[in-house]
Amino acid sequence: MLYTITRFQFLVICLFAVFAASVVLADGDEGGGGNILPPPNPAILSVSTVPPNGDVNPYGVAFVPRGFNSGSGPLNPGDILVSNFNDSSNVQGTGSTIVQITQSGTASVFFQGSTMLGLTTALGVLKQGFVIVGSVPTTDGTCSTIQQGELLILDSSGNVVMTLTDSNLLNGPWDLTVHQGEGEGGGGGDIHQKRGDEGDDEGGGPQVFVSNVLSGTVTRIDLQINPDGSLSVVSMTQIASGYATACNAAAVVVGPTGLAYDAERDTLYVASTDDNEIFAVDNAGETQQDGGTGRLVYQDNTHLHGPLALALAPNRHLLTANGDAINPDPNQSSEIVEFTRDGEFVSQFQIDTASGSAFGLALARAEDDSILFAAVDDNTNMLEEWSIPSGDNQEDFADVPLSEMFHNSVERIFHLGITAGCGGGMYCPDASVTRAQMAVFLLKAEHGSSYTPPPAVGMFADVPKGSFAADWIEQLSREGVTAGCGGGNYCPGEPVTRAQMAVFLLKAGHGPSYAPPACTAPGIFGDVACPGGFAVNWIERLHAEGVSGGCSANPLLFCSDKPSTRGEMAAFLVMTFGL
Repeated sequence: MLYTITRFQFLVICLFAVFAASVVLADGDEGGGGNILPPPNPAILSVSTVPPNGDVNPYGVAFVPRGFNSGSGPLNPGDILVSNFNDSSNVQGTGSTIVQITQSGTASVFFQGSTMLGLTTALGVLKQGFVIVGSVPTTDGTCSTIQQGELLILDSSGNVVMTLTDSNLLNGPWDLTVHQGEGEGGGGGDIHQKRGDEGDDEGGGPQVFVSNVLSGTVTRIDLQINPDGSLSVVSMTQIASGYATACNAAAVVVGPTGLAYDAERDTLYVASTDDNEIFAVDNAGETQQDGGTGRLVYQDNTHLHGPLALALAPNRHLLTANGDAINPDPNQSSEIVEFTRDGEFVSQFQIDTASGSAFGLALARAEDDSILFAAVDDNTNMLEEWSIPSGDNQEDFADVPLSEMFHNSVERIFHLGITAGCGGGMYCPDASVTRAQMAVFLLKAEHGSSYTPPPAVGMFADVPKGSFAADWIEQLSREGVTAGCGGGNYCPGEPVTRAQMAVFLLKAGHGPSYAPPACTAPGIFGDVACPGGFAVNWIERLHAEGVSGGCSANPLLFCSDKPSTRGEMAAFLVMTFGL
């Protein structure tokens, strides 16, 4: 089954379809796109994280996501939150503040709790107006007095509305990531929306993944947003365990820290500091069982030196901050490392020449589609932010200039390695999409650019094994998105019409058993009869979900029989799968 990674957006697209063409079947993970590190330009912000009470040692970093419900509180989308672990005397595990930093560089206190909270890297933001932060306190800054801790849930004004404790499932909440939003930074720069039939919070609710440094485990917390806007816990499930933990003079304690959830793969990546390795826990959003440590993804004693915070970047690479408490290298102190989801080193960037300076980091997309990368320096007690061009302002194809309607979407899927164009430096945005091409792009957009389906077995009479896209066509059928064109055939070379695409998109987004509600006469579009028009229920549902506004506004028409184009589908994929 294909899942929608983000909800169908409110933007109206007049034309939509699955784009086609040459596909980058890269041996590596992402197969395309620029690196995040090192940032190409100097920092755009450099702000002290020390609040009036003198707290130091910044740990957690989180962006306030787009669509955040600010209510009467001070937070705005794009603001950065930073949690402090130490108090003004630099005693570890005693900091009590969260600092708010705006994009203009203004710093203020968002939250100040009781003394000796020890606010950790576990910092995330729910767009419904909540902030979640972990607390692992000590009484004297040493491991011998470290306590179990708790999760604090704050409202948009910084008031504590809920405290979560559990001696087994929340034993030293050291880091977290939230699975809920729309590709925005929020918990380690990695917020995603929970999978559900409607792809919204009411369809299942946010999830929070928490690493527990004292027990070496990871817990998933399933939450529910209630009709009155309040938050409640549905369940807590231990989904991973077996990560090494130990007392450490430099860091108080080391164990599983950074978490990054990849909704494309339903995989949670875990930075295990004491193991000096990165693991991957599959089926993390759905499992009800403990999967142990998961798969070892990245082991690199040259570039990993006690990995701490972890984030999944928009280019689908992972970034982790080396804390230097494990496997230190004086020639590579305080490095942030970029690597692929398949465990290949990409690049690194030094935050400070002093050892142990790197800790929390986060990423988000700015309004201009550039990538914002923020990281703290524990040595100087500063937060720095860099702006990284996303590639969308480039012209990688001669036939897709900046003025082209679908330019940004085409550039995005090119830099993610989903397409290489149609040849000769061209993209062919006006070319129609065939049914064979559609199978490839739907599956690559959902599963990731490195996905390879099982070999074809000869499921359709007109798609022999070894023919173009045969593997992809059969996998699309296995997942229930299509049964072919009739008579045991698939019709791989036929263009996909807009009406046909309405069915494909909703099945891909909602699952093979989905049936849209019946249309209401006389119907929305002047050229699609209600009832009786081909795929009318699917077409009107697509319109209701904001995916298509039709092909003409006055009069309102859908152009059901018109072939879909490559340019149109680039926009659709970016929106639907949060690319």
